[in-house]
Amino acid sequence: HELGTPLSTIAILARELELLHGEEDLPLREDLRTLRQQVEVCKSILGDLLRSADLASDREAAQTLDVLLERTRNRWQLLRPQVPLRVSCAGAPPLPAITAPQTIGQTLISLLNNAADACPTGVDLTGRWNQQRVIIEIRDQGPGLSEEAEDRAGEAFFSTKNGGAGIGLLLANAALERLGGQVSLLNHPQGGICTRIDLPVRMGIA
Repeated sequence: HELGTPLSTIAILARELELLHGEEDLPLREDLRTLRQQVEVCKSILGDLLRSADLASDREAAQTLDVLLERTRNRWQLLRPQVPLRVSCAGAPPLPAITAPQTIGQTLISLLNNAADACPTGVDLTGRWNQQRVIIEIRDQGPGLSEEAEDRAGEAFFSTKNGGAGIGLLLANAALERLGGQVSLLNHPQGGICTRIDLPVRMGIA
């Protein structure tokens, strides 16, 4: 409530300013529209945080992998519209169901931000699966990990950013470990860094 009310106020004020001044100032109208969209993203993230705070409740929900990736794409592109995001999902039917989708979706957004910071020209988000595991990979088109960084990639507080503390990766691993999964960093054979999420599979949604 303490965050939701100010966000709603910002959205209302932005809408009022858009109605008052948008007709004569088109750039302002676009900026205000973007502001309102970002407020909605913040409200959505806040809702996800409140829901995922109770992991047991989140575990009861499930989404198929393709739906999870598409919803993550839609949310993230509002945050980073200037960075192209290519999404693909492939595997033998049936589609796996992903438990705790709010938790995993928020983790994906954090990792996508890391990839976009490394390479703002484009990011790939792919999903695949077999009978035991679901693999979600985020690949940037940057220079990749140095040999030293690749050796340290599994360490706590490791970061690919200069001066970074590695908090994002640490939190991602903590969230995924509670779900029986893990996150790892490696160099992609075709270049760039691949952030790989490995999760136990669950087939079908009741």
